[in-house]
Amino acid sequence: TYAISLGEWANKNYVVTQASAGTFTISPADFTGKETVKGFDVTYKGEAYSIFENALLSGVKTVDGTQLSAENWSFEVDGAAQTSVKDVKVENGEVSAYDVSFTLTAPNHNDFKSTFEITIRQAALTVSAQNATVIYGDAAQAMTVKYSGFVGGEGDENGANEGILGGSLSFAWDKEYAVGDAADSVYTATPQGFTSDNYAIQYESGTLTVQKRKITIVIGDQSAPYT
Repeated sequence: TYAISLGEWANKNYVVTQASAGTFTISPADFTGKETVKGFDVTYKGEAYSIFENALLSGVKTVDGTQLSAENWSFEVDGAAQTSVKDVKVENGEVSAYDVSFTLTAPNHNDFKSTFEITIRQAALTVSAQNATVIYGDAAQAMTVKYSGFVGGEGDENGANEGILGGSLSFAWDKEYAVGDAADSVYTATPQGFTSDNYAIQYESGTLTVQKRKITIVIGDQSAPYT
């Protein structure tokens, strides 16, 4: 706000007196591009998602067209100050959302405050039982699995890093194998037992097949007198 004064006026017929000072007020402007701001729905990747980048906040500009940076924004995620989000929250088997409130400030502009929602969905993880065989009459070895779907370096095909999965691996069998079961018998094993907030775990079954045991018959030489 600026004061307005007449200054000194000279006139031969009038004595000019300023009765009161006026004011000139420049009101703060609104940001442009506010309609571009929106929440986002993404899949867990094992790394933090930038709120600034994923909510398209870069589309908001000052009236002179200046693009704002992340430093102009402040965020609260579920009531706590944050700049990014990572983990999935699961309640009753459903992925829940994060509530984000934000404030944008810049000189000569009205503060822009609003809210939006972020959802990070579980990544798909597949645990596949590996087919195995056992020779007739032998005890079966423990079944093994391979993993597919870990993100962010949280594991590989051989297993998860420590703390990534809860629970423990076990197998559900369609029928129980016993030593001495007939050759060509096939048993189906389905992995189970893991838990995770960040991964939706799917299990693929494998089989245990009983193979024939090879035996060698040695026939010794025989002789008899001619009669």
